[in-house]
Amino acid sequence: MSINLENIKILENDSIKNALKKIQLGRVKALIVVSKKNKLLGILNDANIRRCLLSGASMNSKIKNYYMRKKDIYFVYDGEYNFQLTKKKIIQNSFFIVPIVDSLDNVIDFISFRDKRDKKKFFHKFPIVIMAGGEGLRMRPFTNILPKPLIPINEKSVLEHIIENFLNQSMNKFYVSINYKSEIIKAFIQELNNKHKINIKVVKENIPLGTCGSLKLLEKKIRGDFFVSNCDTLLNINFNEAMKFHKKNKNFLTLIGCKKKFQIPFGILDADNKNSTLNKMREKPVKTFFVNTGLYIFNLKIFKLIKKNKKTDINHLIELLKKRRQKIGIFKIDEGQWNDVGQWNEYEKTLKMINEKN
Repeated sequence: MSINLENIKILENDSIKNALKKIQLGRVKALIVVSKKNKLLGILNDANIRRCLLSGASMNSKIKNYYMRKKDIYFVYDGEYNFQLTKKKIIQNSFFIVPIVDSLDNVIDFISFRDKRDKKKFFHKFPIVIMAGGEGLRMRPFTNILPKPLIPINEKSVLEHIIENFLNQSMNKFYVSINYKSEIIKAFIQELNNKHKINIKVVKENIPLGTCGSLKLLEKKIRGDFFVSNCDTLLNINFNEAMKFHKKNKNFLTLIGCKKKFQIPFGILDADNKNSTLNKMREKPVKTFFVNTGLYIFNLKIFKLIKKNKKTDINHLIELLKKRRQKIGIFKIDEGQWNDVGQWNEYEKTLKMINEKN
């Protein structure tokens, strides 16, 4: 049975008697306490009512002295919460209800696993496109047999790790672009659909279209800004925050850039070019750069700049955007938040890091 939000809201000046009636009707053993202007104040559950009655309160007593205040409850902001984490907290802490509020703390929805509403309504609408059509030349001879998206990281493929990272942050609208060894990837995606109860859609490149060219095939399927991910990049970031950054700054394209340190394995000689005399020597200096992780957020208008059936790489697309003076932003992350598994040395580092954590 579906539960109406208005039936589980109550004002703090309401009586215990009225609260009991609402709890019985609401069927979630708790009520969301709001102000007259619908601001979140707290939660009142049946245990709170039992305690207040045992302490001598009457059925006509107001609930304002007995409910749990906002600072002591668990609530989430719309568009910023992790559905799977919220579900875990509900189970671990026996929460009957979790309010969802907007940026002004107005109560706009709730989460309760006694509610029979379709849980898909809690997933964000941002599409994720995973580019899985490449040959994985840097990972040969492994990729002579299996495609790069199916490279195993412990018990799961890279592709499944990427999909689960988004699923865990309430995003479930996936498109996977395939070309090389496409039938193997299609069969694996069917298994993922069955396992995760989702519908990952496959886009087939008839010819290799580079790192961005296959996006043109999705022109009529995607609405709004969307993520594009390489199939060899694992990120531990807040995807919602990245999307908020992209929209707030009105970027045409946002690159997720990782701060990475590189140590030069030699002593660097700083010389005077005129007489070739040494000014100073720096022994194995460390340089810091922001590098491209292979995750992007695109504005919907990007489709107009990609030509049908023409190979298009991200660097060419960036050059075109710069020429047109379109805004390109960088969402900056730290080195520990990114693992590149598209080359053997980084793949081995990732395996070692995951095994150490486990």
